[in-house]
Amino acid sequence: MKEIITFLNNDDTDTLNWSESFTCEDFTETLIEKGKEKGYRMSKYSLEGSELSKYEESWISYAESRGYVVWWGEGDSHAVCKAYITELNKHVLIEPQSDAIFTIEEYKVLYGGGI
Repeated sequence: MKEIITFLNNDDTDTLNWSESFTCEDFTETLIEKGKEKGYRMSKYSLEGSELSKYEESWISYAESRGYVVWWGEGDSHAVCKAYITELNKHVLIEPQSDAIFTIEEYKVLYGGGI
């Protein structure tokens, strides 16, 4: 997992600004393309319904436990990246707006990214 963390730390996608014309979909597509340039294969993963609720709850709880004030916008879906981590032998989710890495089933934070 060190290799993907190094890539995320060197990539600047998470420093881009969210706007009505540059949303989570754009962050996700940007990170996928930049990853592809470095030899990483990621895909878009759309969180909806109860899956989105669990992800949001986990992310907000993690960020607030580190002293951050978190704003989560309206919407019924959220786009993130999905990647396979060989050393973990499983897929993970990468939040391109912060570089945080989560497990898929329980949305446990494996790496906090910029937080």
